[in-house]
Amino acid sequence: GGIESVEGFNLMQKVQVGGPTPQLEPTIVNGSNEPYTDANQRRLAEESNETVEEGQSIENSPAATANTTKNSVAPRILCAIYTHSGRHETVVQAIADTWAWRCDGFFAASNATNETIGAVDLPHQGEENYNNMWQKTRSIWAYIHDNYVDDFDYFLLGGDDLLLIVENLRNFLAEATESNPAGANENNIPVYLGSQHPLDDGKGEFCCGGAGYVLNRVAVKRLIAELLPTCAADKKTSAEDRYLSLCFLGIGIRCGNTADAKGQQRFHGVAPKYMAKTKRFGRYNGNIYKHWGSKYGFKTGLDLISTQLTSYHNLPYAAFIHRINALTYPETCPFNTLVGKTLNTPPISAFGNNINNGNSTNSTAHLQRPHPHAGASEWKQSTRHTTNTLQHEPS
Repeated sequence: GGIESVEGFNLMQKVQVGGPTPQLEPTIVNGSNEPYTDANQRRLAEESNETVEEGQSIENSPAATANTTKNSVAPRILCAIYTHSGRHETVVQAIADTWAWRCDGFFAASNATNETIGAVDLPHQGEENYNNMWQKTRSIWAYIHDNYVDDFDYFLLGGDDLLLIVENLRNFLAEATESNPAGANENNIPVYLGSQHPLDDGKGEFCCGGAGYVLNRVAVKRLIAELLPTCAADKKTSAEDRYLSLCFLGIGIRCGNTADAKGQQRFHGVAPKYMAKTKRFGRYNGNIYKHWGSKYGFKTGLDLISTQLTSYHNLPYAAFIHRINALTYPETCPFNTLVGKTLNTPPISAFGNNINNGNSTNSTAHLQRPHPHAGASEWKQSTRHTTNTLQHEPS
């Protein structure tokens, strides 16, 4: 069942790495009320004296900006996961081998340092266990703030059972949307994005931690300056994503919409098998789907999944991470394998050329990042990091 079923194969076929931004059809693009088609967009580009190369993605053409505004420079993204030393040789190694190097920076927040996989020992208040994830998360954001906040545009945090499609995340963050306005960092606008789940009181939403959530530079700075020293500072809980949202709500920062124009979801906190085939849900997932349906129209299965999905969640084993990565990036598989024979079209990045085995001849910085095995110095890691950021008066 799940990802190995026909539905699972169809899911992997639907998701496009670096593909065009989903649009409603038809979309009005000019005063003559012509629908959005490749032919019309190419003609409009020619009429505006814009040169369109054969094979160029029309969606990224300057003449095709009626629906989506993109920045010309790819945003720099720091990716972080939370984990522990018992997972270093399995899932963290798999993440280092598959998607971590596609980010502009990466580290794994752990209880032991391992430079070859980007793991950093980050002390925090209380015990190292799942029921104390909120305290660990507080230390992670303090570490990011004190070491990286001015080096990157956006910061993603997720679990060690995550597979991130970095190209799709980067393309999405490059778009100017209501939840992520153009020039947000420069104009002091906080951005907080992820999979919107309803809070228990029904009075708000939180960005689910499982699928990964994103803060921009402004949101990180406000989190540290205004919230973490006092907001639930001594709380012990596994619900780190809920508490982060509750703290942000206290200063008016809400989990932003990440659905595409068709109301299909880019961020998912559920396992791939549910994404691929489930049409009936238990109480928790049922509440999430009811919440999404009330906002974006009721959809299930593949109808709920955006072609520009950013992540898969609940991949508990290294083999599963490698398998989903191979299906997502089939060009990484030898052509004499089943995956290589079946799915052998290289993906296209909105900011570069074809991506083959993670390498590109394009000079864009985000495709040139070294593999984590190149050494921890690439991410300024330290064995232990002591910070005064989280000092507070006991409540």
